[in-house]
Amino acid sequence: MTPLFPSSPIYRDEEPFKAQVIIAKNRAKQTRNMPSACWKQTKFMRKIEDYAIQEISKRRVRELLASEKGKAP
Repeated sequence: MTPLFPSSPIYRDEEPFKAQVIIAKNRAKQTRNMPSACWKQTKFMRKIEDYAIQEISKRRVRELLASEKGKAP
């Protein structure tokens, strides 16, 4: 399992909803005691994480569709 981004908790082998749970927990921890200077970077990282979740979801759907096509007679 390799992280998509060095500081991101998303792993390629995980289901998208698991990644979302991990991210939600981490966001709750991060934002509790965050100085205002960090907001810009945090916002950017969240955009990247959200994009990654979308990409993982799309890939899963494609894989499922491909496997269904293979099974159909």
